[in-house]
Amino acid sequence: MTLELELARVLAREVSYRSRRSFGKRGVFGFMLGEYKPSAVRANLVGASVFTLISLLISAVLLIAPPSAAELLFSGIYSGLMIMGLFIVLLTSIGFTSVYVGERLVDLLVMFPLDERTIAEAYLLSLFLYWGGASVLFIYIPPLIAAAFKAVDPVLLIAALLASIILIVFGYALGLGLGTYAQLVRKRSILRGLATLAWLIVFVAFYSAGQLISYVSEVMSLAELSVAAYIPFIGMLFIKNNPQGAFFSAVLSVALLGISYRFAVSRLGVLTGRVQAGLLKVRAPILAKPRGIKERYAEISVESSIKGFISKDIKLLLREPRRLASILYFVVFPFIAFLPELTTRNPSLTSGIWLAIFLGVCGLAGGIIGLTSETLYYIEGEGAKVLYYLPITRRKLALAKAGSIFPIATIAAFTLAILVSVALGDVYLGLSIFILIVSSAFSTALICSSLTVKYLPEVPSAWTEATISRAFQLVVKLAVILALIAMAFILPVGILLIYGSKYLRIVPLLESAILIPAGLVIFAVAAESKPL
Repeated sequence: MTLELELARVLAREVSYRSRRSFGKRGVFGFMLGEYKPSAVRANLVGASVFTLISLLISAVLLIAPPSAAELLFSGIYSGLMIMGLFIVLLTSIGFTSVYVGERLVDLLVMFPLDERTIAEAYLLSLFLYWGGASVLFIYIPPLIAAAFKAVDPVLLIAALLASIILIVFGYALGLGLGTYAQLVRKRSILRGLATLAWLIVFVAFYSAGQLISYVSEVMSLAELSVAAYIPFIGMLFIKNNPQGAFFSAVLSVALLGISYRFAVSRLGVLTGRVQAGLLKVRAPILAKPRGIKERYAEISVESSIKGFISKDIKLLLREPRRLASILYFVVFPFIAFLPELTTRNPSLTSGIWLAIFLGVCGLAGGIIGLTSETLYYIEGEGAKVLYYLPITRRKLALAKAGSIFPIATIAAFTLAILVSVALGDVYLGLSIFILIVSSAFSTALICSSLTVKYLPEVPSAWTEATISRAFQLVVKLAVILALIAMAFILPVGILLIYGSKYLRIVPLLESAILIPAGLVIFAVAAESKPL
């Protein structure tokens, strides 16, 4: 294990250097001074704090629940948190593997006499200790403490703890294996489309998990819920209702864990292309028959700089199914939230408090679309090194990245505006929503893009998720989201209470008049007019 730990530290240090071209201070909220030394505490501190807070808010209901309902309520809450944990684990591990594959760090490992199992263990340790993977464990601590306080049966608590640990390791191993397909998916348009659709379904299913669990618990009786004991991982939580089913779930969960681990190990071996008898050997080169040379002529087109950058970003984004799906989810979010009401032509959405809430959610959704602008930096990868040799300033780059969000937000806003106009028969409301979503998205994109470009490395380097401090990104996003919530909901509700519902349709114009100048001010201050 000593070899694997040391190898994990080297991998973490190497990816940090390749992303920043410096071992020194990372910048604002970087949690490190002087020489960079991988630290499990620093890597997991921010994530642990956020996950603990989220879990506390969800688990607080356990403390006020009657003792008779505590065990069933604990099982429901813990099931939802396990789904949330699996989602976070998959995102983290697939992104982690994509970074290492993109940085070609596997090529460094094949020079050593290491078997694929050792490489897999080093990868998992680096992910778990130095990439923030261990922070996911903190999402399960508050409900366990709350359940213990309510005197829930210790057998159920032990089963829940074991289920969550098995699920986390399963998710990390599965994500590690799936992440190795990143380069293969990029090369084929059909696979990119299918992968994007699959990720979009995963995002929608994750954010709808709470409603699904609530619905199932309402329509099914306690006796029928015992059937859930046969579900892998989650079924272990129903050990009190169905011990045989929970045991079957435990056996199946361990089997899936073994399969996922073997899958991860085998994928790393295939990735290197040198697996033979458990060791990494060099294959003999395969000589292909010479083919006829076909002459090809390149078509060169000249575009304006901003338009060219936007076109490039959209093309790169289409090659990244996971990142594309993470942006598309926030595009379809307003439709998921309001499609049932719009299709039933609910007149309450056109007046009163429901109209104020509707405008608030649309403004928040538009702003969150803009928060994804940092993704447009990460898709550059190794290609970011080329930008350092181009005559482009940081201010121009920030504007170009924010502009790349504009067509995505415009499509979402236009579609929702048409739907509102047709379903509710209110063209002016549809136009107001269009203005609100586009202005919110572009303003927040300009804010986040300006702050991101300020802390990019000053020497040529690849841009990945490790380039900018995660703590800094989290603080910026939380600040922007809190400001959006305050303005998107307090402003329309205040106008409703003071002037009445007939003035609510001017809310998008007022919010645009606030957001756009705020974005321009931060853009002028943070995005300096100097070369990369």
